Amino acid sequence: MSRQRAILLLIAVLAAAAVIVVLILGLRSGTPVGDLETARLSLERGQPAKALAEIDAWLARHSDGAAPERPAALLMRADALVAAGDVWNALYGYESIIEEYGGTPAHDEAVRKELDLGTRLLRGEIVEPRFGSESKSRETGEELLMRVCERAPGSAECERALLELAQLYEREGNRQAAIVTYEVLIRQFPSGAAGTRAEQRLRELSK
Repeated sequence: MSRQRAILLLIAVLAAAAVIVVLILGLRSGTPVGDLETARLSLERGQPAKALAEIDAWLARHSDGAAPERPAALLMRADALVAAGDVWNALYGYESIIEEYGGTPAHDEAVRKELDLGTRLLRGEIVEPRFGSESKSRETGEELLMRVCERAPGSAECERALLELAQLYEREGNRQAAIVTYEVLIRQFPSGAAGTRAEQRLRELSK
């Protein structure tokens, strides 16, 4: 190997090592990214209370709101609340993100989270005592799915929300509401998988 090639190889190795060091330092506890990674790991390990404490401590240290990781921290906090069974306050968390970070990836992710929660509420997979009754949980789930199409019209999330609503009305025996919702779904997403499914159901309901 020529001396010039050896030098170039050494430079490349040193550059790669520098990148690795930067990544390690970025994830080290005590840095903004590292502290959030610690909280994320707590959440993944099924420790939502620990994750909440770590995220709240992070938010207190960065209370000026200038940290670019703040939207991710707020999303993670709402996720931790869901994992802890506190759907009530999780929804407030997602709503604040949607209102504060419109037009950003954080906004879009919060909309998806609300779609998931709304779907689970409609299916009876979540019980939130502070809603007061099963019917109130159902109303909340329905409202969340309707908001998805207001906030993300034409999106895959809206398509899914409309299908969930139509299926809800069909389960409840509300034939007219199901037909209207399927028709909206077909108009907005004629070539989507949900649109095809809606056409099949609409034919059955129209018999």
